Amino acid sequence: MSGRTVRLTEPLTTRWPAGTWVGAEFARYQWYPDVQLDNIFWHDHVDGIHGWPKGLVGQMIVEPPGSTYHDPTTGQPVQSGSIVDIRTNSPLVPGKVNGSFREVALWNIEDNPATGRGDTFNLRAEPWADRLLVDPDPSLIFSSWRHGDPFTPLPRAYPGDPFVIRTVDIGGNGLATFRVDGHNTARETRHRANGQFDSGTTDAIRLGISERLTSVLEGGAGGPGKAPGDYLYMKGTGRHFREGAWGIIRVLSARTSTLKALPGRTLPRTGPATPSKTGQRPPAATSPGTPCPTGAPVKPFDITAVDLSGRGAPRGPGIRSAFVPTSQVASVQQGNSAEPLVLHVAEGDCLEVTLRNQRERPEEGGPIPRVSFHVSELQRTTSSSGVNIGFSPEQTVGAGQTRTYRMYAESERIEGALITDMGRPTHPIEGLYGMVVVSPRGSDFRDPVSGTPKSIGPQVIVDPPGAPSYRDMALILFDNDDKIGLNEMPYPVDVSGKPSINYSIAGARADAPDLLRSGPNGPGTPLLQANIGDPIRVHIAIAGGSEQDHTFSLGGSTWLDDPFLAGSNRVSSIGLAPWEVRDIHAVAGAESGPGVEHWGDLRRPFTEAGIWGLLRVHGTCSTTFIQIPGSSCPEATPEPEPDPEP
Repeated sequence: MSGRTVRLTEPLTTRWPAGTWVGAEFARYQWYPDVQLDNIFWHDHVDGIHGWPKGLVGQMIVEPPGSTYHDPTTGQPVQSGSIVDIRTNSPLVPGKVNGSFREVALWNIEDNPATGRGDTFNLRAEPWADRLLVDPDPSLIFSSWRHGDPFTPLPRAYPGDPFVIRTVDIGGNGLATFRVDGHNTARETRHRANGQFDSGTTDAIRLGISERLTSVLEGGAGGPGKAPGDYLYMKGTGRHFREGAWGIIRVLSARTSTLKALPGRTLPRTGPATPSKTGQRPPAATSPGTPCPTGAPVKPFDITAVDLSGRGAPRGPGIRSAFVPTSQVASVQQGNSAEPLVLHVAEGDCLEVTLRNQRERPEEGGPIPRVSFHVSELQRTTSSSGVNIGFSPEQTVGAGQTRTYRMYAESERIEGALITDMGRPTHPIEGLYGMVVVSPRGSDFRDPVSGTPKSIGPQVIVDPPGAPSYRDMALILFDNDDKIGLNEMPYPVDVSGKPSINYSIAGARADAPDLLRSGPNGPGTPLLQANIGDPIRVHIAIAGGSEQDHTFSLGGSTWLDDPFLAGSNRVSSIGLAPWEVRDIHAVAGAESGPGVEHWGDLRRPFTEAGIWGLLRVHGTCSTTFIQIPGSSCPEATPEPEPDPEP
């Protein structure tokens, strides 16, 4: 094809008069987009299972009325392309994208034969293995200072440019997440209540086979803080990420002649050009950045990455390191139990995390691992991203070193946000993961047993001002099973990896009537407790580096699928995939009354492998933990005094 001329490799069957249609010899399709359908997946359906991995797929994108389409570099009109500027006076999402915007279309294509049946974005991949051959340091896998930019699509924008991502999952198996670091998107992009957008937000969207999605980045390129820098986008499933399904969104700090401005938007000032590969480590960060508004309450946390001893409480297989409060390092190193780090903050808080690297075990044949503190969903500049992505400054901490990260908890709609070590992303099973939980503005946090202030731990009581208190609980599941559920024969049906939940596991059991039998305190996994009628919030996450999708149930409880969305569906189980956090707002015993219920993974092989525990709902006010204000639990009836002996 040259311009508007198509040259055929063989003559037509019929001698057609010049200027007439010859559609009788070709398949011709017509569609009429009568509404704004966003992106539509189309594909070959003659031999899709073999054709899709090779690229016989596409998207038809329905843009706002009157739109024109332009090359971002030259500004010239185009009719197709995966990275395009949409110039329009019509809104895509009124109140969020009211005019022109940057757009990138991504196909996440699995089983591509050119990559050894690996994962790609737009038939492009940047495998970790290739970069590790150049430099075995895992903290530099994503660094453009060391390796140059990746081969995958690299869209660019100026700070604050409205930015839209059109995604389609071209997979043959299971669910997966598409994640954009440093940016959030609403779970329901266009939903409003009382004129306000009311959906929860996330940075990891779960997609199934052939599912398509339009994501609008909250605040545009660089997030609400309009922070320039390089941002990681990625496929969440561990093996797909390693196979090369990742790339960079580059938000430029200075204007360049190679990126035209969107109509109506002001260009940034002139400044230094984008750096070039040096082959060295990134330069040191000069500060942790300033993502927090003036006057935001500062919440400091002093955290240390340590290796765990082989003594103490049993842990899930493979767990050998943890993020712990620095004040507890000696206790943990002596063998006392450790659990995933969970930090509690309120909307509007400014987090300052001092991270110390006290790991002592060297890598296989190498130095002691570097560590980092990478937090999803919270606002920060690239000086505190926690990942050496692109041309970001150094984000990791060497052995014996210390640095500070600064982040801003903009909205309670974030709720659970994952903490991940990106200093050694090749070894996620070791345990360096956790969660930040964002609660309503002005909330205080207390220990559920003693009632004393407590802002670190998987279980706390949250006291929001002017609203009911509730019990807050966090669960983090990890698995490294890259076999079960694959579309290969013989079909894998048993868990072959090393799963855990909050560093614990109930232990493998046969699928039998007594599968869920345990003692009164559960099978060794976290025991969740509440009084009848207590409001509870449970944050369930799949840690980064995990391989599988899971289905979580909280016994007989039901809840709104999106707790912030008016009219959301009421559900009793939820699906989630790696790098994803889901937040449950429920009332203890509301459906099933007092008693003991099972929580856990409803994907049966993982139940058998030990990913489950107990939710104990007390019918009367328990004396094993304090009551929350306004609790409706009835007081326990005292035991009658025994009759006096005659």
